[in-house]
Amino acid sequence: MPYRTLIALALMTGTATLASAGDPADQGRLMFGILDISDCYIDMGVDQTTGVGSVWIEADQGHFAMGFQVEENPIDLEFSVSGNVYMTNANGTSAISSGTTTLPADSKFAIHGENGVGFTMQWQDEVSDEGPNLIGIQCWECSLNMNGDMASFRSTGNGGTESSYLTFTGEGTIPMSVIGDISSSTLTLPAFGEESEVEIPAGIHTIELNASADDDDLAWIVMSMNDTGDGDGDGDDDGCSLPEDIDGNGQVDTNDILALLAAWGNTCP
Repeated sequence: MPYRTLIALALMTGTATLASAGDPADQGRLMFGILDISDCYIDMGVDQTTGVGSVWIEADQGHFAMGFQVEENPIDLEFSVSGNVYMTNANGTSAISSGTTTLPADSKFAIHGENGVGFTMQWQDEVSDEGPNLIGIQCWECSLNMNGDMASFRSTGNGGTESSYLTFTGEGTIPMSVIGDISSSTLTLPAFGEESEVEIPAGIHTIELNASADDDDLAWIVMSMNDTGDGDGDGDDDGCSLPEDIDGNGQVDTNDILALLAAWGNTCP
């Protein structure tokens, strides 16, 4: 398996926002939807200096499928392909060739491949200055699933001397749960099988997935991708949460009183 230094991934809250290789002002936004990657080497990211985005997958024995949507303007994607990798959209399925492809605004498509293929995709993105963000993934023998608010990263091996890791920038909190051989030198992670808010301080931090090549080893982390760090889980960064705000509109008002009165007298079974 080849090794390459991580170029980070901006898996930002809700969905990952990514763009293309021309003038960023003229390019669309590439939104990640559903990701389903099984038993592959994964290296994904957006360089935090240049804003160049990258997805690199080696599917020696596994398979991958990634759903995207282009927003605002057309977008240019630079592909490099080894083996049979395909793009499926409303018009059908076609093989992807190495080179630059321009996709129109509002297009929806999936990229997929399996068993012995290699795939890279690059574009120009904007570096996010809001946190917390998961900005980098390097994962060996990795299975990644993202659908809606939740993302799951599971590693069952390593690259010899190279470990698997996730890279974050702060600051804020991200709900996480971990199982197996997971560690961080700068972050306080939940106890085994427990879920808690993990505080991401300012700066860059890594979480290592330390699974070895042994067939009994496991490193698995699940986290929410739909919170910007104020801890109220509503996806905004208002800096506070109000338990009395029943309807979640950011203020305590008449609507909350009406909701309380409507539920008056209710009891748990």
